[in-house]
Amino acid sequence: MVMSGIGMSHYSFENCLESCVPAVRKKIRKIVKHKVHDYTFEFRCYSCQSCGEIMDKPYLYIQYDDDQTYETRFRCTKCRSRRLLPIEEEVLSALPCPSCKEITLTEVGMMLWD
Repeated sequence: MVMSGIGMSHYSFENCLESCVPAVRKKIRKIVKHKVHDYTFEFRCYSCQSCGEIMDKPYLYIQYDDDQTYETRFRCTKCRSRRLLPIEEEVLSALPCPSCKEITLTEVGMMLWD
């Protein structure tokens, strides 16, 4: 199961930050010293170009202080590669299953997840 989009609980920057892993939260709090001008947050689906694993990750792009920016970067949860490619939901069913390598992925439903 993968999640994509934003949830109702992600209405504030602090709530979005809490969805990130502790190391990312710590890094962001360290670099964002003053004012966050704008930010984009959403869960995105990624496909690892090294091992084929499919995963979701909390993506965060921040504009802060004097026009500085920060964007989350990820590693594959399976092989630790940085070769992750964002994928759109409608493309998921055309990707091979990471386990059996067959084109068998299906969407079983959409729901509110928070």
